Amino acid sequence: MSTATVQQAPTAQALPHRPRKGRFHGGGRGGNRGKTRGHDQQAKTPEEAVPIRRYGPGNNWIIFKETMIYALGAKYGDLGRIVKDEAYNDPPPIDTSQYDRSKDPHGLQLDELKEQVKDRQKLISAMRNNRTSCYNFIISTDRRD
Repeated sequence: MSTATVQQAPTAQALPHRPRKGRFHGGGRGGNRGKTRGHDQQAKTPEEAVPIRRYGPGNNWIIFKETMIYALGAKYGDLGRIVKDEAYNDPPPIDTSQYDRSKDPHGLQLDELKEQVKDRQKLISAMRNNRTSCYNFIISTDRRD
């Protein structure tokens, strides 16, 4: 005679966790089975995602600030850091202290330094030109009720 082992059905505690399939978990009644709310809407641009700022009790300062930092960074680059740092930041100056003309007979390092200075000046100029539109964007989302 062979001894056959009888396997018992696993208990609920032994089963791995499975997501629920009730009415509010993707199962149940309704024609929206398997669909997630909001997918019919088009994705918002960073500028459109910034909520109108509210004051007083029930304000939305934290959400407003986080989305504003993201939107300004996407639209204005380094100028968008003004909300996060709460100060206007110029790019750091170019370090020319290590340059030695005697070690650069062909002027390659000097040309590189000139390019870095030129790029820095372009960035500063662009940031100055965009200050007004950046400020207007910040103010346009501010509403006092």
